[in-house]
Amino acid sequence: MKLVINGQPRDFQLSSDAPIYQRVGESRLAMRQGSWIGGELIDFRAVANTIQMLVYRINFANPAADRYSRLALWQVHKTRQELDTAFRPLNVGGIQDMRVVSRGPSERPLNTEIVGSAGRATVRALRLRTLLSLRDSLFSYDIERNAQGEVLGMTFYGRGWGHGVGMCQVGAYGMALDGATYDQILKKYYTGIDLKKLY
Repeated sequence: MKLVINGQPRDFQLSSDAPIYQRVGESRLAMRQGSWIGGELIDFRAVANTIQMLVYRINFANPAADRYSRLALWQVHKTRQELDTAFRPLNVGGIQDMRVVSRGPSERPLNTEIVGSAGRATVRALRLRTLLSLRDSLFSYDIERNAQGEVLGMTFYGRGWGHGVGMCQVGAYGMALDGATYDQILKKYYTGIDLKKLY
């Protein structure tokens, strides 16, 4: 992971057992995993170049072009009952755990394993988003459990509203507001292209 320290980029490794927290307001939520897409503010404790503890938060003044949209960031809470209802088509029984098996280049989950009392199922990104009625598949999550370890609910922290493929209209609008030209916008989202006038 590359972090900018005092204006200089430095490479760090995240320890496999490092606790990760997301800061929301004054609260720090313990996360089973983190998801960064760039521009987040990160506090950490490191020994040499290995991060031992990390706290991250969304930078609402970040340079991302979608900062102009009220739809860019979202949070959704699902109760245990809502989760069991959402995952009923998977025939796994009551929800016991959920873990991301693989992520794509944008950090969207590609495959996620749902563990239930009657089995487990691996679900691809679009189906998971549909089952949970989430705005986008770019999200991190936190599982709430009781003292016995039973799932009480889950909170999803997401960014965007779409499929993550092609040109984001909110991001393109933000780039335009920042003064980008049409060709700069197109080349941002469609890399390696040449624009030619055909008429």
